[in-house]
Amino acid sequence: MSELIIGHIVRAIEQLIKNRAGALIVLPADQPIDRFTEGGVILNGRLPTPLLLSIFDPSSPGHDGAIVVEGDRVKKFGVHLPLAEKYQMYGNIGTRHRAGLGISEVSDAFTIIVSEERGTITIAHMGELKTLKNIKDLRAMLAEFVREKFSHRCL
Repeated sequence: MSELIIGHIVRAIEQLIKNRAGALIVLPADQPIDRFTEGGVILNGRLPTPLLLSIFDPSSPGHDGAIVVEGDRVKKFGVHLPLAEKYQMYGNIGTRHRAGLGISEVSDAFTIIVSEERGTITIAHMGELKTLKNIKDLRAMLAEFVREKFSHRCL
């Protein structure tokens, strides 16, 4: 995953927050996640900002599901993720947050959750949720995740 792709994701999330639209973006790392997911539509499309915005547009049929991003492509959209078993410590969280946390309980995926109700960005990784203060924090965390997980691969 390149800096260009990180930029597309960050710009889309900025716009989604302004529009108060929710999103669930899963970035698998070393462990495959297919056995934990259900449904979805295979897209295998390049990842420009407008594609992300159209997928998460509330009038889009796949907007409530997750997208799975591999490299510079949206592999699938409208994907259903497992719901977290251990979410009580976070209080009353919604289904999108439980799903993001759920995939992080069973894999090393990095998941970005955008709340349509609160306009916040939350990261689910390694079985934990962390709400970010701003979009700069998201860019930094994405860059760190990519460095840690993919620097050993030829991309």
